[in-house]
Amino acid sequence: MKKNQGILGIDIGGTNIKSGILTENKLKDIKSFPTPAFQSKEIIFQSILDLISSYNHEEFHGIGIGVPGLIELSTGTILSINNIPMLENSNLKNYLETHTKLSVKIDNDANCFVLGAYKFGAFCDMKHIVGISLGTGLGSGIIINKTLYQGVNAAAGEWSAIPYNGKTFEDYCSSKFFVREYRQSADYLATLAINGEKHALEAFQQFGVHLAELIKYVSYTLSPEGIILGGSISQSHQLFMGSLIDQLKISQYPSLMEKLKINISDVQEPGILGAAALHFEK
Repeated sequence: MKKNQGILGIDIGGTNIKSGILTENKLKDIKSFPTPAFQSKEIIFQSILDLISSYNHEEFHGIGIGVPGLIELSTGTILSINNIPMLENSNLKNYLETHTKLSVKIDNDANCFVLGAYKFGAFCDMKHIVGISLGTGLGSGIIINKTLYQGVNAAAGEWSAIPYNGKTFEDYCSSKFFVREYRQSADYLATLAINGEKHALEAFQQFGVHLAELIKYVSYTLSPEGIILGGSISQSHQLFMGSLIDQLKISQYPSLMEKLKINISDVQEPGILGAAALHFEK
C-alpha cells in the first residue's frame, strides 16, 4: 500500500479504544470511546465496526489495529489479551475484513507503540531501536534494520515476564511498583515528588534504578542504538532519569551504555500511528 494512501489506525486498550486516520505522515480525526471490556465478543466487535463506520470511508484504504495481547500473525487470531477476556481466541481481523471489504493488519499494541514512536520520532534515522512503554503494565517492541521484529505470535520483546528481583520486570517497571511498594499511584506520587515530598522522590529514584536494570538486560541481549521510552510514567522522566543514568554506569559492558541513546517519545498517539503503519511494513 502506498504511503500517501490513508490508513485508519485503531489502538485497543483495556480502558479506551482510540482511532485516527494516517495520511501523508499526519494523523487526523482522532476519536476515543470507553472499551466495553467485559461485554460479549459480539458487542465489542460491533462497537469497533460502529467506530469505523463513523469515518468517511473514502479517506482510508486499510485498517491497522493494536491489541494488548498475543496474535497468531498468519491468521490474525487473538490468542490472549489483557483486560478484555471476551476477545481471547477471537478473530477481529476476519470480522472487520468481511464487513468493511478492506485489508486489516493486527499486531500487539507494544509493537504498534514502538513502530509509531520510531517512524514518527527523533530516532527515525537509526537502524536498531527498542521501545519501552511504562504505564499500567510494561510493554516493549523491537525494530531491527528499520523493520518491526514481531517474533512468533507477535511476542518479541515481552521482557515484562522475565524474572527479576523475585518477581518480574513488570512488577518493578510499571505502575505496579508504586502501588505495591508505596501504596499510591504513579500519578499521585509524581505530584508529591514535584512538590519535594521525600518519600515520593525516593519512589521515582528507585524506579529509575529498576528501569536501568531492564535497559541493561535489553542492551546485553540486542545492543540497540537507541531506546525510546513512552507511556504515562515516562511523562515524569525528570524524576527518575538521574538515578537511571547513574545505574547504567554500573555495567559489565560500559561501552554499550556509553553509546546507547535514550529518548522520551514526544510522538502523539504512537499506538494509533504504529497500528496504521503496519500497512507499510514488509
